[in-house]
Amino acid sequence: MINGKNILLISAKRHETITYKNSYIDFFSRTKNLMYMNVDDGNCVKTFCDKKLFRPDIILIDHHFANDYIFPTNGKFTLKQIHFNNSKIILHSHKEFMRHTWNSIKFFCNSHRIKNIFYINCFYEEETKKPIDFKKVFSGYNCHPLDYGFDIATFPDIQYKNVFEKTHDVVFAGVVGRPNDTIYARNELISKIEKLSNNHGYKNIFLRDKRFASVKEYSKAMSNSKICLDTQTAGGHAAARLWEIPLHKSALMVVEAQCYKNILNDGVNSIIIKKDLSDLEEKLSYYLNNDSALQKIIDTAYVEFLKKHTIEQRIRHMLERV
Repeated sequence: MINGKNILLISAKRHETITYKNSYIDFFSRTKNLMYMNVDDGNCVKTFCDKKLFRPDIILIDHHFANDYIFPTNGKFTLKQIHFNNSKIILHSHKEFMRHTWNSIKFFCNSHRIKNIFYINCFYEEETKKPIDFKKVFSGYNCHPLDYGFDIATFPDIQYKNVFEKTHDVVFAGVVGRPNDTIYARNELISKIEKLSNNHGYKNIFLRDKRFASVKEYSKAMSNSKICLDTQTAGGHAAARLWEIPLHKSALMVVEAQCYKNILNDGVNSIIIKKDLSDLEEKLSYYLNNDSALQKIIDTAYVEFLKKHTIEQRIRHMLERV
């Protein structure tokens, strides 16, 4: 139970590999007074709640399902009888609100009388790289930034483990983009580590522009690695993996960016590399050859992220602002 409220999550079905979406579903599925409604099984909110004998005080709509339901039909998907209990309604985004989606989002919110919007904390548009002010874009709405979080139930293989066998030094899997893309910094970081590995014998797993085949495989790779890499996304926000890495008792290594300013502290809960990568070789060598220093970062981040960055904390953050 959160703040004594009955909360309904409206989303699509779980995804095989998208953990940031599944984490909300997993948390709602296991927590008292929270309920998960799968829109693949129907779109009438009152009918669903009547069957479950559930009366929501808050309705949280997962914007990610909009990829399937809202945008292709120009915002015409309808959640029927959503206001039957006079609930407060929140639209919550798991992805960047890109410019071409703004009108559809507004149409959907206006159609369902939604005034509360929580968006992934982007600093600039992915398409134009220009600074972006979502409070201005969505003026007239109660609009707030929100970072990703995690739920431990999304990673059942590590839920009751405290010790992990470290078989690799560095791991990364994800989109690396093209030259001139913001996220191409990932490719430059990986390429430099590969060159260093030829000299130092580091054992790595790098999947460029790919995901691991399953959450189980992704989780295993993180938990078996001493260091996991991350950089800011194309919109300039912190990626979902940032919040999941410490849970797997792996050290988080990032390239310095604005999005990490109030989250990460170099040498304390993470390893932060300069933008020009000039200190990469030194820091990589130091931490991969200094188990106690690396473990201190891992332990600090693990405790801190469990305290501050779970899905429960994200939902509490939302409830305080509606």
